[in-house]
Amino acid sequence: MSEFAELFLFRIGQASAFLAVAAVIAWSVLHTLRCQSPFVHRSVWCLVLAQSFMIFQFPIAIPWQSKRNTATALGETIATIGSPVSMDVSAANQVISAESRADEIPQRTFMKYWPSVVLAVWTAGVLAILGQWGMRYIWFVRNLPTSKCENECWNQEWDAVQAESGLATRIPLFVSERAGPMLCRWPDGQRVVVPTSLWSRLPREQRQAILCHELAHFQRNDLLKTLIANLVAAVHWFNPLAWFAVRRLEDSIEWTCDRIVLASKPDANVHYAKALLSLGSNSSVPTTWASAVFGGGLAARIRRVISADSASDSRSKVLIAIGILIGLSAVHIVRVELVAQEVTEEAKNVIAREYFIAPVVTELQKELRKRNSESVSVYSSVNGRSFFNKQRPELDMDRFDFDSFIRDLSSTRKAIETGSIEINIDFEAVNSESLNELARKVENAFKLKLSEAEIEKVRIILSFTSDERDWWKIAEETESNAQEQKLGNERVSVFPVKTALSQVLFRRSSFPNGVDCLINVTTVFPMNAEEAFTIEDKEVIRKAVADLQLPKGSSALLTVHFENPHNGKEIQEQFSQIKKDSAFQRNAVDLLKSLGFARVGTDVDVSSVSFLDMHD
Repeated sequence: MSEFAELFLFRIGQASAFLAVAAVIAWSVLHTLRCQSPFVHRSVWCLVLAQSFMIFQFPIAIPWQSKRNTATALGETIATIGSPVSMDVSAANQVISAESRADEIPQRTFMKYWPSVVLAVWTAGVLAILGQWGMRYIWFVRNLPTSKCENECWNQEWDAVQAESGLATRIPLFVSERAGPMLCRWPDGQRVVVPTSLWSRLPREQRQAILCHELAHFQRNDLLKTLIANLVAAVHWFNPLAWFAVRRLEDSIEWTCDRIVLASKPDANVHYAKALLSLGSNSSVPTTWASAVFGGGLAARIRRVISADSASDSRSKVLIAIGILIGLSAVHIVRVELVAQEVTEEAKNVIAREYFIAPVVTELQKELRKRNSESVSVYSSVNGRSFFNKQRPELDMDRFDFDSFIRDLSSTRKAIETGSIEINIDFEAVNSESLNELARKVENAFKLKLSEAEIEKVRIILSFTSDERDWWKIAEETESNAQEQKLGNERVSVFPVKTALSQVLFRRSSFPNGVDCLINVTTVFPMNAEEAFTIEDKEVIRKAVADLQLPKGSSALLTVHFENPHNGKEIQEQFSQIKKDSAFQRNAVDLLKSLGFARVGTDVDVSSVSFLDMHD
């Protein structure tokens, strides 16, 4: 909910900002060009209000040729010392670490919920405005005394005006003591309401001019237009320039209807001006569903009527005024994205005895690297035994082919342009006091070579292990073009482990003999942790495993990620419920073995502290 609220508020705020800028530009352009056409004014203010609807943007990709920066940014270097196969010792250390960090778990704050709060305020404002309009309309209908016009002379004048316009539909004429003249929508349809006292004082020519004006509103469907404009402003109720644009649009609508009156009765300008002047002191009940002849800037309208202003703007003025607003709208709805041109090289695994390089492309690979670095796009594992080992404790840099490594790394990086590079240098743990010093020399040599090749955004990890696994042999045994499709849903994710890179990543950090399936479950931390899954989770896992059609004797790794509890004390109290040999672990293992897995690993993660156990 918070993410939706944040995105929605951003779009609304962006649209409102463009609306405000467009309103300022529109007023400045119309004032500078002195546009005399109501069509231009009406079109410009419609374009201003149209910014409100442009809460979605359409991306346009523009290819470009990227250039490498000569500056070198190798990023951070992390050294980790420990044996990945010493599971029990590692888990014990992690428990201690978790207890010491328990009080450091971030608490929930108001900042996490501010988008929802602001969205609630915005919604309340919109509903308040709509409610006010609704109440005013109900009051208008119930409390405004109107009756059908019984004056035959007035009815004949109204029928004559409608007949001259060629209108097929007849609009009823009503009279009222307090309201009008205006076109309004009643629950049973539109009607024209005129004030009895004022109507009896006005001469026939002035009454006909006013009726012609109201009929123009009906023919142009102005009631619906003004309603839509006000609804747009209601969405941006906090923006005064939105209401300013609505008032200017309504003024241009009245201006247009005045032009229609003068065009139909060329000699009626004096009579019509007097009628407007008489209406200046007449009051009426405002409502969103009514359009009155006395609306808009009355003084400006009288001046235009007296001068018989029917001038139109030149084509250049029209193009400039409308073109500027259309250009602003295009800037608003179109988002230009610079996209690097596709390269001809295809990112492939590079397998050599000394190193292994692979692009991070499948969903499983991205999931596995997400824990260490969110932006890794190229992974590399280097055999540290190329530099020194038990049989050869002295350092020998010449035995490693740096030139080939840099060339293959650059080629893979060029095909996968975004993200950073992760280089893992795996050394064999030897009994040597100078072990760290030798490893640092190797690290500095890599930094120097990467700097000379202008390869940026590199993260180097040094690791020391006592086993003698060869990562390149794993890669050679795996199908190169295998796919790892994600199954399940948002809560439960099931991945087949097929690619060389995924196998390497698992054997480096989890299983000495690899894994065939990864099952990710995200859940909340229970008070009594016994069941690892809900009934729905079990069905999702059964279906996904059946769809994978894994061979008998396959292995699976279950990772359960608990959301952070409210406080660290809760973690300490419940660690025993999810550790090795707990009911939680046993139930999870029993379920997976019932699905045909011969070997099962469980990885329970709470607040970035995990317990990894193996169950044969």
